[in-house]
Amino acid sequence: MTHIAHATAATPAAARFATLSSHEAALLQTLYRQIGRFTALRIQGEYVGADAVQDLLDTGNRESSTFRALIDQAFTQYNCHADMPDDVLLTEACDHLVRRGRAQEDHRGDRWCRACADAHLVVPEDDHELYHRDDLYRHSDGCLYTYEQEDDDDDDEDMEGAGSGCASLRSYSTVAHTQLSTVAQPPDIAHSRDFHLGIELEVQSKRRRADDVEQVLGDLGDDYILCKEDASLDDDLGFEIVTAPRPLATHLKTFSAWEPPYGLTAWDPGCCGMHVHIDSRAFTPATLARLLAFYNKRANTHLIRQVAGRHPETSAQCRSYANYDSADGTFTALRRAKRHTDANRYVMVNTTTLSYLEGERLQVANRLSHNTRGFSTVEIRVFRASLRKARLLAQIEFAHAVVIFCRHSSASRLEETHFRTWLATEYSQYPALARFLGIDVPRRRSSETTAEPAAAPVAARP
Repeated sequence: MTHIAHATAATPAAARFATLSSHEAALLQTLYRQIGRFTALRIQGEYVGADAVQDLLDTGNRESSTFRALIDQAFTQYNCHADMPDDVLLTEACDHLVRRGRAQEDHRGDRWCRACADAHLVVPEDDHELYHRDDLYRHSDGCLYTYEQEDDDDDDEDMEGAGSGCASLRSYSTVAHTQLSTVAQPPDIAHSRDFHLGIELEVQSKRRRADDVEQVLGDLGDDYILCKEDASLDDDLGFEIVTAPRPLATHLKTFSAWEPPYGLTAWDPGCCGMHVHIDSRAFTPATLARLLAFYNKRANTHLIRQVAGRHPETSAQCRSYANYDSADGTFTALRRAKRHTDANRYVMVNTTTLSYLEGERLQVANRLSHNTRGFSTVEIRVFRASLRKARLLAQIEFAHAVVIFCRHSSASRLEETHFRTWLATEYSQYPALARFLGIDVPRRRSSETTAEPAAAPVAARP
């Protein structure tokens, strides 16, 4: 006891400890350990809930003034820049410690930890930077915009239909899955074939766009598709047909029965693309890594070009909208595919459509997610749009088939020859694709019906 008394008198801090009751001393010891744990977590970039920290402070406030002073001192050190390692910084916006390079900046330049940024920040439709949700307004189209553009947006909405001559043509910012009917899917779609796809088919009118829009909506159903403007197409003639997220079978049935308007074209203008959005929950990290590797392998150029109708290897137009994923155009290993960090969406496989949390789960480190819409997807952008039924159906089946192939293929077999061998065993699942690639499909019995006669009227189209 004498030794302890001597020690407590050695420093002012120790003298403070000597004034504490045994209860306060034990509690202080516990709280210091907790503060130390919080500090370690924060330096590692982990989120420490504000409620947990406040609980400690509230506990201290119930004790003596000396106790509270010691707690305040500990938390001052906890938040002190001077005591932090060189690679750690305290974020201005949320007051959390993070390693340099892991902080996320908003449009003001204020830094956030990744957890708080994901919870509070989004990219509005009229900007490319991150904003706090409270600094934005929700437009009637369901999207978030900056207040600076509110008046202009309202004017644009009033003029929409007047300038285009088509009241049914939606603005580019319209979010399809929030406007169209929804359909449930199995809970474990990472191991199911019934995951949802969303299709964006860019087309161009040769006559009055308004007439074609109305006919397309009438043919395909306004609960299944909507038609939008698209800045990459002719302002007066081009538009985009966007489907609701649906299983593969629904898309195939609908587009198999569809006869496009006579005045509608897609292939000939050369600027129209077909994009397929795949529900991100259909992927595991390994499946997505293999899919990235598959599309970006030079060895698969011929296969992809055959189905897609274009490829960045041979088309400058394709390189503008659906380029290779990396500077040299290859993934030498799956590890590199997993480290995909390209924030550019103009690649064959676009992962900026993933939410931040899905990107983390799938180990895709996008520097900036462009997804603010709640439906997290992986977008396949390589396809050239076509209204020829044989190619359109083959493209839709190809987007789905590659996911299933990548689920079961090894890294060494992600090439055209192995895909064709696999597809020959899956012809019943992907008949349009197998026929398009010239893979032998057993003849149907005469009692069964065939869809081939229905495709005859458009056989001349690419």
